[in-house]
Amino acid sequence: MNIKHIFFLWLLTSPNWVVAQPWSPREPQPNDFMQLDKEPKPLNVDSLQKALVYPPFAKEAALEGKVILRVLISESGTYIKHIVVKNPTQMLTIAAEAQVPHVRFEPVTQGGYPAKYW
Repeated sequence: MNIKHIFFLWLLTSPNWVVAQPWSPREPQPNDFMQLDKEPKPLNVDSLQKALVYPPFAKEAALEGKVILRVLISESGTYIKHIVVKNPTQMLTIAAEAQVPHVRFEPVTQGGYPAKYW
């Protein structure tokens, strides 16, 4: 047995043996600071505003308020998921959440590459 064989056997039996995992960027968190080359810009706001209607049952109940959502967008500018920041009433929030997946954005860039962004 030469030194190469001994080293190889040691690597196989070592308790600290770690298999290298391919690198993948972690998903940004809602409050992460990101320095961007280009900010996201909504592309279909006009069509979204036409589709977003005040729920009739909320009108009848005279419910008012502003729903604020934070949206995670993909590298291509499409919706991934959202969180509710401000929820005046559940009925208004449900109406807003139904339309938010249809929002499209011009993708952000970070270091010259497309990035996910909240």
